[in-house]
Amino acid sequence: MSGRTERIAWVTGGASGIGQAGAETLAADGWRVVISGRRPDALAATAEKIRASGGAVDVFPLDVTNADEIAAVTSAILAKYGRIDLLVNSAGLNLPKRSWEDMELKGWDQIVDVNLNGLLYCMRAVLPAMRAQKDGCIINVASWAGTHTLLQHGGMSKWSACMLPLSSRGRDSYHEEAAGSPERGGYG
Repeated sequence: MSGRTERIAWVTGGASGIGQAGAETLAADGWRVVISGRRPDALAATAEKIRASGGAVDVFPLDVTNADEIAAVTSAILAKYGRIDLLVNSAGLNLPKRSWEDMELKGWDQIVDVNLNGLLYCMRAVLPAMRAQKDGCIINVASWAGTHTLLQHGGMSKWSACMLPLSSRGRDSYHEEAAGSPERGGYG
């Protein structure tokens, strides 16, 4: 990351769980943290906790399944701070009924929309700014089920396995572009 004094981190799913813990840790380390999620009350409680600990935080509620909302929040963050140094894609769902026998298609669709499409929409939204600033980092939070197949958790392991190559492809694209290859849209 650059040597800038103010570093901007955007954490999706920042109201609870891993996202909340990540936002609190980043704020304690001096980052200005932007948290997003679908539950405004939970976001406000997390923001208050971060502020009470001396951290800097902003709240932008959104639904990661809505690409237009993500674009609007990305624009708002960039308008306010001029950059996004770190994106932590932590928004995610889990299914109570994960076995092949019990899993409902509606639940599968929700998981794909939030855990996979939401991750893609957020990456796609911040990458132009990170490319322009020639700096930035994206962390995609995924389950260990992506590398450990569990027959009884059919749905979970499958979407988690999909996140891993998407994350890898994003990393590879960044390195190709950073190398400056004109046919790949590089900086060169």
